[in-house]
Amino acid sequence: MRCSGILQTMNDASGNHDASARPRLFRARGLLLLALALLLCVGGTLALYGRELATGFVRAALTHFGAPPDELELRAVGLDQLVIGAIRLPGGLSASAVEIGWSPRSLLHGRLTNIRILGLAAGLTFDRGQITVDGLPRDGRASGIPRLPFDSLELSDARLAITSGAASIDIQGDATIKATDLGIQGQAAFDATATLNDGSQAHIEVRAPQWSLGPDAGGMRIVFSGAAATLPEHRLSATDIDVAVGMTESAAASIRLSAKVSDSAMPVRFASFALIAQGERDRNALVASGRITAGRGFVLAFDGRHDLASGDASVDLETEPVRFQPDGLQPDDLLPVIGRTPHRVEGAISARGTLSWRGSLEGDVAVRLDGVGFETGIARIGDLDATLRLDSIMPPRTPGAQHITGTLQVAGLPTAPLDLRLGLPGDNRLVVSSATLGLAGGTIGLGDLAVALGQPVETALELRSIDLGAMLALSGIDGLSGSGVIEGRIPVRMDDAGFVIASGRLASTGPGIVRYTGAGLPEGVTAGHDDAGDAVRLLRQALADFHYADLSLTLDRSASGEGSLLVSLRGANPAVLDNHPFDINIRLEANFDQLAAVLLNGYAAADGLLRRVTPQ
Repeated sequence: MRCSGILQTMNDASGNHDASARPRLFRARGLLLLALALLLCVGGTLALYGRELATGFVRAALTHFGAPPDELELRAVGLDQLVIGAIRLPGGLSASAVEIGWSPRSLLHGRLTNIRILGLAAGLTFDRGQITVDGLPRDGRASGIPRLPFDSLELSDARLAITSGAASIDIQGDATIKATDLGIQGQAAFDATATLNDGSQAHIEVRAPQWSLGPDAGGMRIVFSGAAATLPEHRLSATDIDVAVGMTESAAASIRLSAKVSDSAMPVRFASFALIAQGERDRNALVASGRITAGRGFVLAFDGRHDLASGDASVDLETEPVRFQPDGLQPDDLLPVIGRTPHRVEGAISARGTLSWRGSLEGDVAVRLDGVGFETGIARIGDLDATLRLDSIMPPRTPGAQHITGTLQVAGLPTAPLDLRLGLPGDNRLVVSSATLGLAGGTIGLGDLAVALGQPVETALELRSIDLGAMLALSGIDGLSGSGVIEGRIPVRMDDAGFVIASGRLASTGPGIVRYTGAGLPEGVTAGHDDAGDAVRLLRQALADFHYADLSLTLDRSASGEGSLLVSLRGANPAVLDNHPFDINIRLEANFDQLAAVLLNGYAAADGLLRRVTPQ
């Protein structure tokens, strides 16, 4: 189309008439023809050369903005929209497609109405309160917010690489951004991987339905409201997250955070808790304080410090005493992973100390037990008092043996004092330096016992000055009782298959009495008496009240529970045959259920403790 020919024709037409005498109708018609000609020229030019002109315009605009493109593909041009295909700017900034919209009003203000970017790849740097997009010029304002020449921006499948002095973060996700007079705001859903200076990594999934970034007190502030985050490797999630982070060019910073944290592991390791924290920048460190609340009565207060340059961190913590009641709050309400064994826990537990991170988690924490008691099987442990110290958390480790005192009550026996010295050396073992139970004027003890995760335990019970009646009560044999004092050693083996006694032997330290009033004497009864025909009758009479001078007990028990007690006696019954002496050996069936229950429950508790505190 030739615009010059049309214009010349119009000039000739106007030259043949006197302009002063021409009617207004002809004047208006001429102006209309002129406008039509201009539109035809512009339209024809756009039709023929629009894409080239638009490409040149976009390239010139980006160059004027300080980001001349290395690659630019224009797909479509409209009166209010531009569609760009692949684009690549300096600094690695690129996208697979860009849709740009505008209006006459927005163009007058040098802005675009909306931008939609697909497959954005960009690098961002955060330094001293300033955010810089690699390949784009910095705004230069104190807030550090980059210039945004648009009203709204939609990012789809964006990939961002953020670097700072403490870590680098790779982000992939979707977001919407709207520019306001005070900054920017929008929504986001992304997955991120943070790599710290020491090489450790953390993966997080974030959903932020509302966030904003704007100037604040000479710096800028980013705010998230109602967000949710998940740490998939650790099976942790946080909801109802409200966080506000303030940053200034002087490198000062502040943070306020509240969230609800939950555990999604199976079994659940801990009850959901609420976190409230606040912190600020102190030179090259971030200091924070806050509190954690969970369940019915758990409150933990903390004060921490994190060195941004080295990555080292420490936190001082203290819990209020958590008071358990048999029919009220129980440990598994706070730590479901431990289950209901032990159960019917009572007493108070509190903790105080310091945790630190210098490549690994360590600490110096004191756990206080005050009148703690619980039931396990047929036994009840009570009145536990101790201050247990840990100098490492992962793995748990104690500085030597820890001293615990309490009481133990076994069904049918009086309450006995309990004294334990045990420790965690940090190698997945529980070491018992000594354990003594005061029983009937004597003690039952064991020492130098190490419980390794999933491994059998072989040890021996050392009995000193034990009342015979208490020991016979542990045998569980109906009709068998006695008095006197015995001592000896009982070798035992415990594992998941059961409890084994191999030739345990106890002997009396002096004379005493044995009484057996069972329904009948079992096989294997022998006696040193000349009248064999009357032996069983006389022995039954003698054992009704047998005064022994010497006594020994031999104990055996298989893992299946079958066992026996061999009773060897030398003495007499004053009412039988004028105190005639007898040498008696009686083998009785006995599974030692009470003794087995106490020891197996102790082994199971130790093994369970190791499983819960051993990193998986």
